[in-house]
Amino acid sequence: MFDSFFNPKMPVLAIDLSDRSMKFARAKRYGVKRRIVGALRADLPDGLVVQGRVQQSEALAKTIRDTLRSPQAKSLRVAGAAMTLPEEHCFVRVVRVPRLPKNELAQAVRWEAEAAIPIPAAEAVLSWEIAEDKNAADHFDVLVAGASRDLVQGYAETLQRVPLVPIAFEPASFAIVRALLAPADREMVLVIDFGREHTGIIIAREHQVLVTANVPIASRIFTERVAGARKISIEQAERVKREVGILPQGEGIATREALAPTLDELVKQIQQFFTFSETHAHVDLPKGAPLQGMRVGRVLLSGGEAPMPGLAEYFSQALGVPVATGDPLRNLFKTDKRLVGHPLFSSVVGLALHGLEGS
Repeated sequence: MFDSFFNPKMPVLAIDLSDRSMKFARAKRYGVKRRIVGALRADLPDGLVVQGRVQQSEALAKTIRDTLRSPQAKSLRVAGAAMTLPEEHCFVRVVRVPRLPKNELAQAVRWEAEAAIPIPAAEAVLSWEIAEDKNAADHFDVLVAGASRDLVQGYAETLQRVPLVPIAFEPASFAIVRALLAPADREMVLVIDFGREHTGIIIAREHQVLVTANVPIASRIFTERVAGARKISIEQAERVKREVGILPQGEGIATREALAPTLDELVKQIQQFFTFSETHAHVDLPKGAPLQGMRVGRVLLSGGEAPMPGLAEYFSQALGVPVATGDPLRNLFKTDKRLVGHPLFSSVVGLALHGLEGS
């Protein structure tokens, strides 16, 4: 999405920011194959970004600038930049419009979107694409994604101060799906993306995002539950999650017991997204849309908690479908796993791949 902003003639640096960290990646095309040629993760000082919004633009720009000047960032130094937008501040809707000529379609989409999006259209940055090629003869179902103009402007001004040329902005969900799913994947997939404060729920098919949602059950709560139950520090709790996890044996049993009530609540929230017929009212999916009623066939885990030992098995048992840790290297050629192999890099890898789609 937001792909109309991409200039394929300009090399693009992908940037993914959270309140506490920043990730960078750059991709190159080798014939039909794509490869990440550089990637970097660095901590972000407190207060520069708060709840996904830029609070100190100049200081954030300096932090990015200094990071890109480091020896480790040599392969990342290009003029243009694309950035993910925090999912909790984005919206995705499906609207239905008459089957019009291309030169009239954009206006029709914007007209229909005004009634569906949660903010005034004049205050939003929107992008759209037709959800299905084989719709009914009289209409299109169109996927609309967007964010508030002031959110995008805050990131754009920061990039300009680095200085970098803002090329594109994209909801994190779209980038994650591009990294973790193959274009030929026909079944419906649900992605659970663990952030520090929110967990993103994404339903997608064939590289196309269909539903997004955010729930306030996430990594910070997991860590606090483990630390409190086991009477250990936050740092120790992070290590326990990473190394021991919730395996039903040994030290993992205590961690499993500490996290079970929280994980079970998350499972309940995820289950309501398993059928489009149950969820279309929440995402404005038109009645009779071609994807309505299809069931999720498998689940992928992304984000910081994704590799936790025992987590995929826990969700699989609770949800009754196969669950696996998403692989950011899936659509890449000969990319060093040490660069971007961790699921934390899913969104920045997907954004970097987007920069090659028009080239």
